[in-house]
Amino acid sequence: MRNEQDLSVDISKARLAQDFINNPLFIEGLTVLKASTLDKFESLNSNQVKEMVDCNKMLKVIDEFETRFYQIISTGNAALSALDDIKQHEKEMNNER
Repeated sequence: MRNEQDLSVDISKARLAQDFINNPLFIEGLTVLKASTLDKFESLNSNQVKEMVDCNKMLKVIDEFETRFYQIISTGNAALSALDDIKQHEKEMNNER
């Protein structure tokens, strides 16, 4: 089981990640990046295989980047729940004394 300090770090990282992905500049940046990459891909000729592969790689990187933030948030939410459970257990133990 993870200790309270590790859980607190995960919670802090999750809050920062949540703030980051909710930031209008971040949203706009990712939206523009995705759109411009898709536009580039759609404008390519079928013989421009390398460029198509590059666009596909770029879209995968963008998705992985975004996914990582959601993973951090999910981990932080689980850590928050675990920390709540620890505090509840400690409270119950103190009440039994």
